[in-house]
Amino acid sequence: MNCIKCGKKCKSNHIFCDECCEGMKDYPVKPGTAIYLPYRPPMVQEKKKSTKKRRFVRPEDTISRLRSANRWLVAALLVCLVAFLLACGALLLLLEETGTPLF
Repeated sequence: MNCIKCGKKCKSNHIFCDECCEGMKDYPVKPGTAIYLPYRPPMVQEKKKSTKKRRFVRPEDTISRLRSANRWLVAALLVCLVAFLLACGALLLLLEETGTPLF
């Protein structure tokens, strides 16, 4: 917390820092004297971020999942290759029919 007089950092629940308390000893206040202290909101404790629990994944499951993904990628690559070859063949046939020289 900060001192309400000078704003310096003070001990945990103290209102005034040590320096201000020393200076106020020269001007004592009689018991029962009404004084005005500004409102200080209660201390807010920092909330800890909740950490998500990490699910333990067995290495066998990871390997199986990666192999499955690899199979799908190989299949997609083969489909793209076949589609490319068919498109090239169709283009060659079209060029041959029109009589356009290739080179």
